Amino acid sequence: MREFGVELGRDIVLNPQSREPTVGYVVGAKQADSSIPETFRRGAFPIQRLRTVRPLGQEGAFAATPMLELYKQQYPYQWAEDKLVGSPKEFMDKMKSEHIDEIEAKAKLPAATVAVTVREKGPANPGDPHASFRQSEGEPRLVVIGNASMVTNRNLSSRDLAGVYYKFFTSSLAWVRGRANMMGTDLVKTRSDYKFKIDATKYSTLVWVPGPTLLMVIAGCGLGVWFMRRR
Repeated sequence: MREFGVELGRDIVLNPQSREPTVGYVVGAKQADSSIPETFRRGAFPIQRLRTVRPLGQEGAFAATPMLELYKQQYPYQWAEDKLVGSPKEFMDKMKSEHIDEIEAKAKLPAATVAVTVREKGPANPGDPHASFRQSEGEPRLVVIGNASMVTNRNLSSRDLAGVYYKFFTSSLAWVRGRANMMGTDLVKTRSDYKFKIDATKYSTLVWVPGPTLLMVIAGCGLGVWFMRRR
């Protein structure tokens, strides 16, 4: 990922406000690529077992931009933990009982980035002092997310979140294809079952014609062989 200007964190998002401590609530990042619709910057949704994904900078042939970040407005205490000891539940239980002041301090941390978009930079223009700040130029190359569990069979079968996960995944594919206008739309293709329709006359023809025809062909081949051998 470093070749594309992306750094994967050695951490895991913890959330003491959730029943399961590894469920983080995310929302579209404030600095997200300008081609991403505004709807992705407003609606928050949960993703389990997230790691952080950060842009490295503007050097190199690729430019990474934050896409998703932790939703700190409603869940201010969630954070990316890089010193996890034991299971997440054991670690969180110990934090709540012995280090509640540290949890309070986590609320003041900035929202961690958990997904980025990556564009390939276009030709450099030395006369443009703002070239490094342009987000919507260059070919889309990657969408990097801190966990792909949203598209597992289990989550795509969820009654409450399947639609959210599916739409986000298909929207990510649309962005990589350069079809940002299709983000957030329903890309499901409905296919109706094909039914073979035939009337009684044609049905009788299909039933009775092939059999006698094959028998005549077989008989003709047999007579031909018998005739050739008699000669």
